[in-house]
This record gives sequence, C-alpha cells and structure tokens, in this order.
Amino acid sequence: MLDDFMLSLNTELDDGSIEEVLSLSSSQHVIALLGSCTIPHKESALKCCDEVDPVAESIGAVNCIIRRNSEKLFGCNTDYVGAISAIEDGLRGSVHINSATGSPLAEKLFVVIGVGGACKALAYGEKEKGARVVIANRIYECAKELADTIGGHALSISELNNFRPESHMILANTTSIGMQPNIDETPISKVCITFSFLLL
Repeated sequence: MLDDFMLSLNTELDDGSIEEVLSLSSSQHVIALLGSCTIPHKESALKCCDEVDPVAESIGAVNCIIRRNSEKLFGCNTDYVGAISAIEDGLRGSVHINSATGSPLAEKLFVVIGVGGACKALAYGEKEKGARVVIANRIYECAKELADTIGGHALSISELNNFRPESHMILANTTSIGMQPNIDETPISKVCITFSFLLL
C-alpha cells in the first residue's frame, strides 16, 4: 500500500473555495505542494499563505504557492517578472520605442485596465521600470485606491474612451473581458484602441 501519493488538481473554483483546496496540503500524506492560481483567486491565495515573498506582498497577490517539507505555505508572484520581461522584449522591436539603454518602459505612459492580482503585478513592475502608470477600472474608487498605492493616476473606463494625452501609449487589459468564450469583447471602444494605443 502506498503511504504517499501525487494529486493533480486542474479545476475551476467557486469564490472562497481556494481555502478549502489549500487546506488539503495540511494532510500528513501530502509531502509537497506546488500550485498555480489565476483569475480571480490571486489575492485570496495570498491571504492563505503562511509566508509571502516581499515582492508578492508589495503587489498584494500571489500566483504560485509552494509547500515543501513543512506545514507552511509559501506564496510568490511570477506574473511580475514574466509579464514585464515579455513586454520589454516586445517593445524593443517596436518602431515607436527608442531604448538604447535601460528599459523600454522608462517614461512610457502605460495604461492598465483592471484592479485584480494581474493588474497589481503589472502596475508594480511598470513603476519599477520607470513607466508612468494609469489604472483604469469600471469602478473609479477601486482604480484610485490602487493608483494611490503605486504612485500612479486613476481613470474610470468611460474616461479612458476619451483619454488621448499622447500617441503610442501602451495598453494592457488584465480583466476577464475578451477571454474565452467572448474573445471579441473589449473593455473600451475599438476605435479608441486603434487610435491611441500600442496593444499588449
């Protein structure tokens, strides 16, 4: 009889149930846990961790949870590193970016739609790279709270449709709008997108 086993969970969770799944790791038969979480559980997952990487703590969200040889859950955020690196690589090939030295994000106007865990990771990374950050959300107060935290500016989604202070701004949508099955939906007008933004 096997004393230990490997359990793979690949499922969609109801709100609040991530705590129940992570509680499985306290079983004496679970010797290790490596988990990844996504929309909308990244902020809830952070609250379930016993220890959190300082960057993830600053972001306010985790997307990776690890437990090895102890009962403690350790949370970290790889969204920040992965997303910012990919964005920088993409921008270096753009005709609108001149970054012979340093990050191509430096001094760029970067608009992020959303206020969830992915948005927080991007906003943190952009600010670290010297970008000017704008947070846009359908609920302005939520955008303002995050913008104040990272030293950026806030807009409502309706304001974003007419937000054109300069050309070649960078736009990132971190909401679930546009994901399967509604891949043709956008959080702002397509005319506004094509007129003003470099899309990510």
